[in-house]
Amino acid sequence: MVLLYLDELTYYRRPSVARCHQPRGGPGAYAEQGHGRKRRVIGALEANAGPWHHGQGDRAGVRELMRFYRGLAAAYPEAETIYVAQDNWPVHFLPPVLASLEGTPVRWLRLPTYAPWTNPVAKVWRQLKPELLHQHDYQDDWAGLQGAVEQWLQQAAQDPEELRRYTGLKRRRRKKRCLKPK
Repeated sequence: MVLLYLDELTYYRRPSVARCHQPRGGPGAYAEQGHGRKRRVIGALEANAGPWHHGQGDRAGVRELMRFYRGLAAAYPEAETIYVAQDNWPVHFLPPVLASLEGTPVRWLRLPTYAPWTNPVAKVWRQLKPELLHQHDYQDDWAGLQGAVEQWLQQAAQDPEELRRYTGLKRRRRKKRCLKPK
C-alpha cells in the first residue's frame, strides 16, 4: 500500500509581490511586472519513504491529470493499492479521469475543502514561493522562469527525506536523554 499527497500550483510570469529586505535607507525592490502568462505544476509526495513526483505544463486539466495518475501507477508496479490524498477540485473527480484509472491500483482520498494544512504538498509550494516566485527577476524571461522552477523541483526530488521533514511527514529524531544517577 502506498499513500501519496497530491496538489497543483499555478505560477505566473509576473512576479508575486512580497516583502523583501533592503539595506537601511535603500530604495527597496520593485516587482517588475512584465507580461502575463501562467504555468501549472502537479506534485505528489509519498508519505513514507518514496520519491517526490512532479510535472509542469501549460494546463493541469483532465488529460494532464490522467497522464500524471498513470505515471504514479507505473512508478509503483508492486503496489496493490495507491491512495492519492487530494483536495476536492472538481477536475480530480470528472468521469473521464475516474474511467481512465479503472483497473489500476489508484484510489482517491478526499481532503477537506479549504483546508490546505491537511495536504503536505501545500507546504512544498509555500517553500517554493519565497525562494523563487516572489519578486523574481524572470518577468521578461519566460523560459528562464520555467527552467528555474523545474530545477527547484528536481532539487527537491534529490532529497525526499528533507522534503518530508519540512512538510511534517517525518519527524526529526530527538536524542534520547538518559537520567544520570546522583
